[in-house]
Amino acid sequence: DRWSVPAEQARLLAHLANGRIGAALSLYRSPELLKQRQGWLEDHHRLLSDNRVKRFAYAEPLAKDKQRLQQALEVWQSLWRDVLLRASGSNVAISNLDWTEEIDRMAYSLGSEPAIRMVGIIQRLNGLLEKNINLRLATEIFMLELPQL
Repeated sequence: DRWSVPAEQARLLAHLANGRIGAALSLYRSPELLKQRQGWLEDHHRLLSDNRVKRFAYAEPLAKDKQRLQQALEVWQSLWRDVLLRASGSNVAISNLDWTEEIDRMAYSLGSEPAIRMVGIIQRLNGLLEKNINLRLATEIFMLELPQL
């Protein structure tokens, strides 16, 4: 109410920002961030069905921008966290409320093991990004680690 954000949008932003008001307001004031997030979620979901050639083609431009890669990984990690929560039967609220149906489908078809693995892989890659690594190679290896839907 204080910032005149519609209730449904405020709910989504609060979940995406994990309760951090400043982060939620930042998302609200920068709709391009939400649009980028949506694009990364759609891209990631498509990549789960793509072959290696398409995955590597996607990895090439992504690996040229470390900050963009880190932002994409953050979004993807939240997705896999949500899949893990749903696959394990947890009552903890998911972050990506607007992707509930797809998260439920992924949780049902993949189960918790691939979700646990993907959360770990993304965490490991985020750690490696702090070091002097070959971004393209690391991104391509990440693409190979994605489960196939």
